[in-house]
Amino acid sequence: MITLEVVGTSGLCPALVDPSQLENALLNLCINARDTMPDGGRITIETADKWLDLLI
Repeated sequence: MITLEVVGTSGLCPALVDPSQLENALLNLCINARDTMPDGGRITIETADKWLDLLI
């Protein structure tokens, strides 16, 4: 048995995404996580604002 927990944070900065690509990425991450937990476990999906300093 696997528990899915979604933690949504309010007041996040908006982001432009391709809905089908985001769905596909989340689906693949969840499938990979599920496959590594043959005895069950918990998958947590959490939203948050993150600032990245990128060196180019």
